[in-house]
Amino acid sequence: MKNLKIESTKVSPSIIALAKKGTVHIKGVSIPENGFEYYKKASDWIVKYLDSNSGIKFVLKFHYLNSSSLHYVKELIRNAVKLTDVEVLWYYETDDEDMLDVGESLSYATDIEFKMEKRDSIF
Repeated sequence: MKNLKIESTKVSPSIIALAKKGTVHIKGVSIPENGFEYYKKASDWIVKYLDSNSGIKFVLKFHYLNSSSLHYVKELIRNAVKLTDVEVLWYYETDDEDMLDVGESLSYATDIEFKMEKRDSIF
């Protein structure tokens, strides 16, 4: 299976999905005009990956994400949970309590205990 690589823009995060490692890395600002269309490739890749593999890890490093993006990231995780074991690493910067709160809320909404990783800089 091929890896997935979507470059970041000013309004959308990079998405890198690595088949050999079973990881999906999403990093940056997420305020795309159409969140469904933006996250669809990642969703399709995850479903295809899980057709023949078990277990997946999400590595999430957001500077900011809007409510639409939050919804689609939540759906990526929820849909994966229906198919396999899921691990989520949520990185946030030391002085960014808002992103810590977002990660905790998303952890609660997906019923998965995220591993919260505080860093001086995540970018």
